[in-house]
Amino acid sequence: MTLVSSINIAHQALLVSQAAITAVSNNISNVDTEGYSKLDVNLASVVNYSYFAGSPIATANALSGVELIGVQRASNAYLQNYYWQENSTYSYLDKYTNVASSVENSMNELKNDGLSSAMTSFYKAASDLNSDPSDITARQSYISAADNVCSVFNNIATDLTNLSQSLVGDPNSVNSLSSSEISSNVDNVNNFLDQIAKVNYNIIKTNSSGNTSSALLDQRDTLISSLSLLMPLTVTTSSSGMVNVSLGEHALLKGSIVSNYLEVKTGDATTPAIINLVGKTGNLVASNVNSEITAGKIGAILDVCGSDITKFTISGVLDSLNTLASEFADVLNNIQTGDPAGDGTTGMCIDGASKTLIAATENIFVANGGGTITAANISINPTVTNDPYLIAAARVDLTTGVDYSNAIGNNSNMTLVLDSSNTDYAALNNTTIGDYLSNTVSKVGTDVKNLNNNFTSQDAVLKEIKAQLSSATGVNLDEELVNLMKYQRAYQAAARVFSVCSDLIADLINLGK
Repeated sequence: MTLVSSINIAHQALLVSQAAITAVSNNISNVDTEGYSKLDVNLASVVNYSYFAGSPIATANALSGVELIGVQRASNAYLQNYYWQENSTYSYLDKYTNVASSVENSMNELKNDGLSSAMTSFYKAASDLNSDPSDITARQSYISAADNVCSVFNNIATDLTNLSQSLVGDPNSVNSLSSSEISSNVDNVNNFLDQIAKVNYNIIKTNSSGNTSSALLDQRDTLISSLSLLMPLTVTTSSSGMVNVSLGEHALLKGSIVSNYLEVKTGDATTPAIINLVGKTGNLVASNVNSEITAGKIGAILDVCGSDITKFTISGVLDSLNTLASEFADVLNNIQTGDPAGDGTTGMCIDGASKTLIAATENIFVANGGGTITAANISINPTVTNDPYLIAAARVDLTTGVDYSNAIGNNSNMTLVLDSSNTDYAALNNTTIGDYLSNTVSKVGTDVKNLNNNFTSQDAVLKEIKAQLSSATGVNLDEELVNLMKYQRAYQAAARVFSVCSDLIADLINLGK
């Protein structure tokens, strides 16, 4: 019986070694597979306890060799959850930095050959007109330079507005939301929730049939990783092996059932997009959960398109441009038709027919479409464009009774225009027009630099966590090759034992003949 036991032990060892080699082979073949977790082979000694002690045969029969407890998927719940958390932060900073860089590109255009250059050209044209107030060519050049300033303002405002609308749609056009990036991301969140729920169900179904679910667990982790790129998550694992997913205190997924979905609705200028939670039938569960989406791509989009003054926002940059455009227009219009010095003087333009001075009544800048002047709508008064003589280059005191109608060479008003470039204005934080522009551009540059630094730091953090997770659950090729050699030797040794025992049994049978 001892030889029979030995041959059974050897046979069992062959099967166990073969299973171990299969697991190692699977690990090696997936060494480059993203999201794959290595399989660990767990072995244990089998002992059959005998009531008959002291007998060599009884003692030998008590030994039953090795058994395969199971092939388990390597996992580290703490590192995995930590990775998902930091992955959401990484995605948030990645998206935020990309959008901010797009804004900076527009602002650099302003700084290098856009608005800064247009402003310089405008004041150069004002200087030329100051030198020869009656020259029609100088007047046309002045109007052209002013129109160029308006065009740059318009173009940049359009670029920033289009950028915002591509992310969250236009608050004034509900239909635009469906083609926005945030709408697409919300759809992706809901799709991932459905997929994770399905995998959860398949895991329980597979486990109940006694089969391994390691591939399904890898698939589920990969789906959760993709979901964490879109929003912050709280992931817990139930005793049954299924995961639950929550957004803050709001449950999204419980095992194989999706509790709540995300829904995006059009908001207003302050909050262009509003995220709600809805049930399967579309019933409202929680309204405006924007404040809880603090990470992921969706969180970045909500923040950069929001109105929080403590954060870098597209609307914040637009507000600065609107302030600059409005003040620039108000200053020049006041010089054109008002009394900026408060000394009772009046800006004078030229009557094209009589070529005499008359009081200027037409503003240079107007809002295209009416309303308050902004960067998006600032434009040249078409009446002035059609008649350059309406530009007020002269300034006189009409209350003196003196006839100034023939003082065509008067350039006092253009002097005020030139002086406006060096004047501090309260609406511009007590800075000049040029300094306010420079400060706006510099602030955008500083904010983008800070975002880039934060993103670089987060990238390093995520890589370190990923390396630790890979060390704990990933495939180490050197380790697997060592295991392969170990199990190969074990298989060869078991085969040798099996062969020896088989030969001995054959000899015993022959002795009995």
